[in-house]
Parts: sequence; C-alpha cells; structure tokens
Amino acid sequence: AAVPAFLIGGAGLYAVGRVLTPSPPDPRREANQSRLAMVDVERSLEFLVGEQPTLEQIGEFWFRLAVAYNETELLFQRHSGRILRGRENEEWVRLRSDLLALANGNSSPDLKLRSAARMLRVYSIYQR
Repeated sequence: AAVPAFLIGGAGLYAVGRVLTPSPPDPRREANQSRLAMVDVERSLEFLVGEQPTLEQIGEFWFRLAVAYNETELLFQRHSGRILRGRENEEWVRLRSDLLALANGNSSPDLKLRSAARMLRVYSIYQR
C-alpha cells in the first residue's frame, strides 16, 4: 500500500514542480520581431528596384531598415548573457556590418535587395 502512495505522491510533486517552474524562453520565438522587420526591409526594397522610386518609398525603406536594426540590436542585447557566447557574438558583428552596408547610399537598390535576400538565408536569427 505504501508503494502506490509514494508513486502517486511523487507524480503529484513532479506535476506541481513542472507547473511552477517557468520554461526558458524560446530564442526562435523571440526572434520573430527581428525576422519580420527584415522581411519588411526586403519588401520595401522591392519597391525601389525598377522605375524611379518616390521620396515616400525611399523614406519607407530607411524607416524599415532602422526598425530592423533596432529590433536585431535589442534581440542580441537581451540575450547577451544567456545565449550569446563566442560564435553568436561574431554573428552580431557580421550582421551589424551587413545592416550598415544596406544603409550605404552609394549602392544600387538591386544590390541592396540581393544583399537583404542573402542575409535572410545566411543568418541564423532569420531562420525559422
């Protein structure tokens, strides 16, 4: 009679412990805002390729790029102690330089669009 009581009590304590212990945050779910911001950058770049872009379209691109940069920077700052160790920190350095290269006013919109598409494929925070 004591063995089933110990099993039931142990299972109950385990279930209560699972309910009360918070699960760690999912890095992929937290990267959604940054991922969506980068998709918005790519979408706004598509409007710049082709005919003469309007000032509104150019301003939209600059705004979307600033949002993507800020979201990505916040993500890496938020995780600097938890998941960023060594290699991931190098990823931020490369990602930051690519985001700043997108802000370069001397390159063509077509080159920027190809660069944004490459960034979405290469960097792990933009992967699903």
